[in-house]
Amino acid sequence: MLARLSWLVAAALLMAPGVAHAQSRAHAFYRGQPGYTLEVEPHLVAGLANPPGPGVNQGGGAGLRGSFVVSRDGFIPSANDSLAIGFGIDALHYRGAYGDYFGTCVSRAPAPGGTLVCTEVDSPGGPRNYLFVPLVLQWNFWLTERWSAFVEPGIDLYFTAHHGGVVPSLGLGGRFQLNNVVSLIFRVGWPTATVGISFLL
Repeated sequence: MLARLSWLVAAALLMAPGVAHAQSRAHAFYRGQPGYTLEVEPHLVAGLANPPGPGVNQGGGAGLRGSFVVSRDGFIPSANDSLAIGFGIDALHYRGAYGDYFGTCVSRAPAPGGTLVCTEVDSPGGPRNYLFVPLVLQWNFWLTERWSAFVEPGIDLYFTAHHGGVVPSLGLGGRFQLNNVVSLIFRVGWPTATVGISFLL
């Protein structure tokens, strides 16, 4: 009995370094960040709520975003987080609301008798095209080999016919990595939500 116990203890001591090494490798594997400096992200875009400015209802379109890594270490020392600066361009068409709306004249032309005739009306609530230019801080959390999550506070510049401005924005999203370079990526937030493909370069 004592001999068997001695053999078990000896075997455990011999296996311990191998187990510790395997655990160390697994720990490094799951907490390691992809070695990239630029993320390029073509995506589809949805406006799920009323946009800033005169538009109303939902919209859809496409866009492109790029994010540059600025720090491999984020704000939390104990977390596997990183920071990037993201910017891009999104084009959306909002369908507007149904019904008749009184418009605002935005362009006039001279007419006989020294009068002016309205030649273009901006109709609030009607269909409208938007161009968004987001600028965000992307705070990444690398969770496993495949999954990562991020939060993106920032601003969006927006442009539409005869209107434009700057609004605060916020996005929450995640990635599922298909390999070391290509990921599926999504984000929800305001003023837009996206789903697309990410390339880690």
